[in-house]
Amino acid sequence: VHGVAKFKPFDEVFLGELDGHRESLAKAFKKSNQDLQGEELTEAVQRTVDRLVFTRFLEDKLIEEKEIASLIDRKLAWQLFDRHCRKLEPKYNGLIFKPHPVIDAERFNPPDEEVFQEIIKGLAGPESPYNFDQIPISILGSIYERFLGKVVHATDKRVKVEEKPEVRKAGGVYYTPDYIVRYI
Repeated sequence: VHGVAKFKPFDEVFLGELDGHRESLAKAFKKSNQDLQGEELTEAVQRTVDRLVFTRFLEDKLIEEKEIASLIDRKLAWQLFDRHCRKLEPKYNGLIFKPHPVIDAERFNPPDEEVFQEIIKGLAGPESPYNFDQIPISILGSIYERFLGKVVHATDKRVKVEEKPEVRKAGGVYYTPDYIVRYI
């Protein structure tokens, strides 16, 4: 119908934004670390996005102080983010903050500052529409599972985010609802 706006569900919008951040970050990582390829690049980007989203979740739930937004327009935002993640690792003794063989390595060159700043602004800036305190955990789980169904492919000149072949073949990754997880 002409003139009627179509609205997308929140999970599709957020997943689309995360995919955009993933692609920007993958290109920035590849540009500053030419030797990064496929699986290594995919995992480095995935871990970074995981850290950003989880940290934002903790901040909006008032479990942690607002740190990500404080990185906006600060020089060396990547290094400050890295330092913050290292401080969180002992407290949240899980995979997300555990030292990563790529992004936490001495030889890793940080991404372009402007690219990283744009990602931070999208997730934590004053114009960001996301309040993680209001997003049901089931929606975040659904988004995360679909997010994991994609990989980064890199050549010397291009970086592209695509669905994993097994996901394409199966027709997508689907979130397992809470009540089924509890039952199992």
